[in-house]
Amino acid sequence: MLKSKLDDEILKQGQGLLLVSYGLGFWLAFLFFVASALVNIYTLVQDKDEKL
Repeated sequence: MLKSKLDDEILKQGQGLLLVSYGLGFWLAFLFFVASALVNIYTLVQDKDEKL
């Protein structure tokens, strides 16, 4: 969704003169974000199981 929103906003603001390409940094940041979310969910589930 973020990528799509950025693309749309660049088209509006740049009036078609700008082109955005997403390199390795964008995809690595996205991958780390998803991985950290999964680790947090796993941690929450483990803490919940230990309390029961």
